[in-house]
Amino acid sequence: MTVRFKLQTKRTISTFLFSVLIFILYKFNFEYSAAVIAGLILGGIQGAGAAGLFLIFIAIKNGMEDFNVFSGAILFFAAALSGIIAGHPREKIEKKEPLKITAASVLSMGLSAYGLYIKDSQVFSANILIFVAQTGICILSALLFRPIAAKILYPENKLKDEFNDLISIKNKEEKK
Repeated sequence: MTVRFKLQTKRTISTFLFSVLIFILYKFNFEYSAAVIAGLILGGIQGAGAAGLFLIFIAIKNGMEDFNVFSGAILFFAAALSGIIAGHPREKIEKKEPLKITAASVLSMGLSAYGLYIKDSQVFSANILIFVAQTGICILSALLFRPIAAKILYPENKLKDEFNDLISIKNKEEKK
């Protein structure tokens, strides 16, 4: 098994696990913040993938007639937006990264709050403080868990070593 295959497997499993996390937190009405956390920790593509898997779970569980496409689209785009703004996870937190994470959390949770406001303004006004608290939880979670996820999912040294080994093998074959 190559290092690349192992990393792809880890990334696929992490995407699935975050979709399960979103599904679990859905029962407590924290699915938007869980999707934003998935985007912040995994990155834009994998975070959106986790949100997409969650939406598939919900469509299967509740049936398509009860599926709210608008809420699903907001959830999906909030996960993607948070990951795109925050950028690629790195092992060490750089100087500008907390600012990016904060901006990504605020914008993504703001998008989620706006979507909830459009859907039902009475529910939104009752939950505004909860959204503010969830934004803070998103920021803290990302600052704590992004470096760990980066070490597991994006170990740059292993890929470079494998690439150099493949180049040296190819060079040896060409010399023969």
